[in-house]
Amino acid sequence: NILREAPSIKEFIDSSAIDLLNSIQNNFSDICNIEIDYSLVRGLDYYSGFVFEAVSSELGAQDSFLGGGRYDQLCAKLGGKDLPSIGMAIGLERFAELIELKDNSVKVVSFLCVTGNLEPKAYKIAHQLRSLNKDIILDVHLSDTSLKAKLRKANKNNSDYAIIIGDEELKNNKAVIKPLKNELEEQIVFDEVSKTNKLLKDVDSNFKIQVNPRSLNLFYITNNLRERIEVDNGIFRVLNTTLSWDLDGILKELETYPERFSPNVLMRPLYQETILPNLCYVGGGGELSYWLQLKSCFERFDVTYPSLMHRNSVLLISEKQLQNLEKLNLTVADLFLSPDDLTKKITLTQTQHPVDFSEQKNHLKKQFEQLYALAKQTDGSFLGAVAAQEKKQLKGLSNLEKRLLKAEKRKHYRHIDKALLLQSSFFPNGNLQERVLNFSAFYAIYGHNFIEKLKTELNPFQQEFNVISL
Repeated sequence: NILREAPSIKEFIDSSAIDLLNSIQNNFSDICNIEIDYSLVRGLDYYSGFVFEAVSSELGAQDSFLGGGRYDQLCAKLGGKDLPSIGMAIGLERFAELIELKDNSVKVVSFLCVTGNLEPKAYKIAHQLRSLNKDIILDVHLSDTSLKAKLRKANKNNSDYAIIIGDEELKNNKAVIKPLKNELEEQIVFDEVSKTNKLLKDVDSNFKIQVNPRSLNLFYITNNLRERIEVDNGIFRVLNTTLSWDLDGILKELETYPERFSPNVLMRPLYQETILPNLCYVGGGGELSYWLQLKSCFERFDVTYPSLMHRNSVLLISEKQLQNLEKLNLTVADLFLSPDDLTKKITLTQTQHPVDFSEQKNHLKKQFEQLYALAKQTDGSFLGAVAAQEKKQLKGLSNLEKRLLKAEKRKHYRHIDKALLLQSSFFPNGNLQERVLNFSAFYAIYGHNFIEKLKTELNPFQQEFNVISL
C-alpha cells in the first residue's frame, strides 16, 4: 500500500528529461521493445538523467553484467570542475562468461553523421547494420564537430571504412562509404585486377575479360558533374574540367569533401560486400567472370569474398519455330554454332558433291614426299625449291576449296538466310535471348501457364543451359 500511494518519481523529473525520454521511445520503438518503469532506481545519490543496465538471460537470476548512467553534478560535488559525465561498471566474471573469442578478421567501421538532427535515423541505420553483419565493429560519431574532425577520429581509431550520412543521403536513401586506405594513394584495384586478368588468361586464353581496370578507379562528383579522375606523373586531373591536384591536394579534397568521390564498377562490389555481405552471389556466365576478376582485390582489402554460383540459362522456343527448324534440317544444338559455322554446315549438308579437298591435299603431300627423297639423292639445294612448290600447290588447292564453298553458299543462299534469320531470333544481335527479351513478352502470349512451365522445367541448382519448348 505504501508503494502504491507513494508519489511517482516521474513527478520529480523536469520536463526536458521527460521530453528526451519520450523522444527515445518514439524513435526507437520500431526496432526494439521499450518499456518505461518509473519504479526502477539506481544510485539516486549521485546519478542524474538516464541510468542503464545490460542483462543476459544466459546468466540466470543474477543477470546483470553492466550498469551505469549519467552523473553530471558528481565531479563538482567532489570538489572538482562542473563536468557533465557518464560512466559504467562491468562485472568481469559475468562478462567473461558471455564473451566468445573473436578472430582478427572483423572490420572497424566508423559511422559519421554530418548533422545533429539525424541522430534518431542514424541510430536506426547503425542498429540494422549491426544486426545484418556480426563481423563489424561499428562506431557511431554524432558529435557537433566537423566532418573533417570526424574523419580524423575515424583514422585515429584505425577504422577500415567510414560511412558518411547527411541530409542529402537520407533524402536519396543512400550513404557514402569511403575506404580509408584509399585508392588515391595505392591504386590497389589496378594492380590486383591486372594480375588476376593475366592469371585467368593463362588458365584459358579464350577467357573473355568483362571489364579492364584503370590506373585510378574513382569518379569526381558535384551537382552538375560526374567525371573520371586520372593520374599522370603524380598529378590527379578530373576529365573535361580544369580541376587538378597533387597527392597531398587530392587527399585534402577527399578529407574535406568525401561525398565528391565515388567508386567505379570495379570498386563498387567491395563497398557493398563490406556493409551488406552476401553468402553467395548467383549470376550468369558474364557476371561471374566479372566477379572472378575481383577476387584478389577482396583479398587485398581483406573483405570476405562471397561464394559464386552459376545460374542456369534459358532459351525459349515456340512450336512454330521448332517446325521451322525441322524444315531446315537443323537441330536445336545447331543454333548455338557461330553464324559462319552454321552457314558452312548448311552448305556442306545441302551440296550434291564434296567441297572438302582433304583427300586431294593428302595425295599431293605423298607425291611431294617422293620429290623430297629424289632431291636428297641428287642435290641438297633442290630441297628448298621442292618445299616452295609444295606450299604453292597446297595453297592453290585451299583457294579452290574456298571458291567452291563460296559458290555453293551462293547456290543455297535462300536456305542459309532463313537459318540465320531464325538463329538471330533466338540470339538477338548475338546476345542471349534472356539478356534482351523481357519475360513479359512471353507472359503476354502464354499467360500464367508460362510461369508454371518455368517452375516445372527449371532447377536453379542444375547450372545448365535449358531449352524450353512453349
